[in-house]
Amino acid sequence: MININPSYAGVLLLKIEEYETKNIPVEISEVTVEHLMPQSISDWWKTYLGGEEMANNIYNEYLNCIGNLTPVSQSYNSTMSNKPWPDKLSILKNVQFTITSEIANKSLDWNKANILERNELMANRALKAITSPLIRTRPFRTKSAEDYSPEIYTLSDISIPMNGSTLVSIRYGDNIIKCSKWKDLLVLICSELIKRDEHYFKIIVDDNIIHKATSKQNYPQKIR
Repeated sequence: MININPSYAGVLLLKIEEYETKNIPVEISEVTVEHLMPQSISDWWKTYLGGEEMANNIYNEYLNCIGNLTPVSQSYNSTMSNKPWPDKLSILKNVQFTITSEIANKSLDWNKANILERNELMANRALKAITSPLIRTRPFRTKSAEDYSPEIYTLSDISIPMNGSTLVSIRYGDNIIKCSKWKDLLVLICSELIKRDEHYFKIIVDDNIIHKATSKQNYPQKIR
């Protein structure tokens, strides 16, 4: 039995309610999720569930499963709290949600067997109420409108549309430099240019200074 976040359970249970009854949707903020077996087990519940050890086992395994959760208004939630099951039953039958009020007519007891039975019931009802993702009818496409085939592109001042293409390596003379990310391309090119002529590379840099910040405050000290 898998536990579920009560907030997610509230959304699921309301979806089932709306699907089956076609009632006017209720704002999720106005609804709380009631734990039929309460979050705080009293001595009454420990005795009712077969003793402290048995009650703790049932509590730890089934407290937050969908079968033990049901939607109620905030006022009803605070009224029920951890009351004995017979007292809860008398309140549940007056709740406006059908999937909650029906519990009072179907489950005179509330124990492990009842939780398991309702868990199966709610799972099957959810399958009918929740629409599965639609089958994809359009083929997957890359972001580029053009299809690229493996080939060598020459780096130049001419802008070449490379959207959708994957960088593999840089060929510089007889050297093949592996490069799989576009953001690394400029760094690798600069590294190779420094090796070829460091003095001339510095001249190029000095003629094309770009600072990290645009303000002129402390301009000479800014990192290039």
